[in-house]
Amino acid sequence: MYAYRSRDRAQVHLRAQQLARDIILETVHASVSERGATRMDAELSVQWVHKDHASADTSQSRRTLWGTLLSGQLARGDAVCINGTTRATISDIRTLAGDAQLAHSGSSVGVRLDREVDASRGDWIAVGSQPESTREALATVAWLDTEPLTPG
Repeated sequence: MYAYRSRDRAQVHLRAQQLARDIILETVHASVSERGATRMDAELSVQWVHKDHASADTSQSRRTLWGTLLSGQLARGDAVCINGTTRATISDIRTLAGDAQLAHSGSSVGVRLDREVDASRGDWIAVGSQPESTREALATVAWLDTEPLTPG
């Protein structure tokens, strides 16, 4: 009897996690739609910066900014903005399959720019309308513990 209850609790917990994930994803997609994102808007979250030490050519960027393309499409030649201030042009797009002309939403891509820029993990690369930064977020939390949730 105890093992049966334990298994049921695990299934309920897993289902609650799945529902919470689905709600969060729906909310994120809805906020992007409300913001007026168009097909041309693209947002890439930089997750890793790879520096090619073997390259002696300093006329082009020797760093590849890897990340997940969260929305839109990126193409060679697109003018981009890094963190809303620095401007550059995409000179090369790389995927796990090799070089590409175009990257689609949801893809893991590496981007080389036409010049060296100060970019690191956590930075944003955007085409079109720039993402807004904020220090506040509104969220609904599903708390599944026996002890009450405390702020802070």
